[in-house]
Amino acid sequence: MPPSKRTNSMEQFLIYLLKSSGIIALFLLFYVLLLRRETFFKTNRIYLMAGLALSIALPLMVITKTVWLQPTPINPSNMENFVMAPLSKETTLDWFSLLFYGYIAGVFLFVVRFALQLFSLYRLISNSNTFKDGKFIKVETNKNVSPFSFFRYVVYNPNLHSPSELKTILAHERIHVERKHSLDIVLMHLFTIFQWCNPFIWWYRASMDNNLEYMADTETIALNTNRKEYQYLLLRTGIGERHYSLVTPFFNSSIKKRINMLNKNRSNRKNVYKYSFILPLLAGFILLFNVKTEAQVKSKDSIKEDSNKYGPVVYDKERSGDFPNLSINKPSSYYVGDSVPLYLLDGKEISKTEMDKIDPNEIASMKVWKGAQSIEKYGDKGKDGVIEITMKKNNSNLPGNHPGDGHKDSSVAIKPHDSINVRQSGTDKTSGIKLRPGKENPLIILDGKETSKSNFEKIKPEDIESVVVLKGQKAIDKYGDKAKDGVIEVRTKSASARSAEAKAQSPWKVGVRLNKSDPNWNVLEYYGQMEKMAPSENYFPDVDKALILINGIPSPKKDLELISVNQIKMFFPISADNKEAIKKYGDQAKNGVIEIVLKKE
Repeated sequence: MPPSKRTNSMEQFLIYLLKSSGIIALFLLFYVLLLRRETFFKTNRIYLMAGLALSIALPLMVITKTVWLQPTPINPSNMENFVMAPLSKETTLDWFSLLFYGYIAGVFLFVVRFALQLFSLYRLISNSNTFKDGKFIKVETNKNVSPFSFFRYVVYNPNLHSPSELKTILAHERIHVERKHSLDIVLMHLFTIFQWCNPFIWWYRASMDNNLEYMADTETIALNTNRKEYQYLLLRTGIGERHYSLVTPFFNSSIKKRINMLNKNRSNRKNVYKYSFILPLLAGFILLFNVKTEAQVKSKDSIKEDSNKYGPVVYDKERSGDFPNLSINKPSSYYVGDSVPLYLLDGKEISKTEMDKIDPNEIASMKVWKGAQSIEKYGDKGKDGVIEITMKKNNSNLPGNHPGDGHKDSSVAIKPHDSINVRQSGTDKTSGIKLRPGKENPLIILDGKETSKSNFEKIKPEDIESVVVLKGQKAIDKYGDKAKDGVIEVRTKSASARSAEAKAQSPWKVGVRLNKSDPNWNVLEYYGQMEKMAPSENYFPDVDKALILINGIPSPKKDLELISVNQIKMFFPISADNKEAIKKYGDQAKNGVIEIVLKKE
């Protein structure tokens, strides 16, 4: 088992053990405060055994509360082809492992102790004289031991007791055998091994032992045994020695409690109502410790139903830096469902075939209408959704036009402090990127490195993956005074990316692209790159302040350095002040949330 999985299993078990111990403490404190002085011995026996059973079962019962979030999605499919980065070899003290192995060591010692007690008991019985008496087996021994019973065996030393005393003692032990009290004792010992580190379990065991003796004492007196003589017999604690904790001895250290209980008046039956008070306490325990809050990304159907809350999805390519790391894919991928939506090009209805012929680079903006709003705006035609496409001005690639009639160049024209225009409409394959003349001299960053204007203008538009323009203070903050005239960040496609793109069935999709020239990025490095390319400061939450959840577990920032992007199944950054996130996680989500789900190993 991988170390991460093993550590997680240890952690989950210790949490389970802690919850189980809490339920034992709850049952015990309730018993001591309300039930211990009652004479409902049989009901108390059921109550104490039920406490053991529920302490095992209740921690396993988890109530899942689902909170639906609408985070900024990062498409994990683009991470599939990355090589896994080696994890850091830095070792830290694993407290969960330390506690777990310490617990296991204690369990081992108590198991050995339990086995030795069983073996010692077996030797005593096998080396003594045995006589079958109906359902019971009498065991007469010469050892100096107090009379006791263990399942069907009743062990005693006849030389230490008079015939009248022996008759009373045997009657007492027969009741233990008939009521199968040894089963309670053995189960309690096994449970004590399981929870040896819980101080309440030892008190719980003593309470169970005492209650069994109260039951046997009460029934023995009911067999016409003289109450006073029976109490005198109990006081003779100097006779015999107790060597075995697994048995139900006639004499034990709780003689005073047993005598007091014998002289106590029977409890009023109306007091049985006290047992019901444990139920709301158990319910409160479950609600406090067994409710798991789960974040879910809305399903396709729920997105379709909720679309009228948020209006259309708008993709605007004219605005500089709005979507620096997005490549537009098939518009129908924004539509939820299998039916074909209504396509509108500059206000005119077109077919899907005509839509497929549109060059993505010629699109100025795109709106996706869904649900009730699309029907309200377009009637029955919009029942399956509507995609409105607005083309750039003077476009020559509109359906019905012919390439070459409009733009003759294939260039990217960039004017600092203004906008980015990408045109690929002509047949000229030699044209590169051109900067519009101006007073400003922007800093040009090509694939993370500063480059000259001449090198920049040699780039072919089809080799560009993304272009980002930074202006004003944001550019200066990132690159210093040399960025005072603005910055143009260009990321080119790698050969493998172009090959994969050429094989794609459709040229339309929205997703996040990583620079595949850096296959060993960890999550923190990747997040830093995405944060730099964000269109606004609030696009991604601050990784130093955000709540980081890895597989639902709050984690420190340093853990992001240990995870390769190739290990990620889903990655959702949620911006600061997201109401749904704050509702789910409280104030700790006010600075945003970064949720990461890892692939199963």
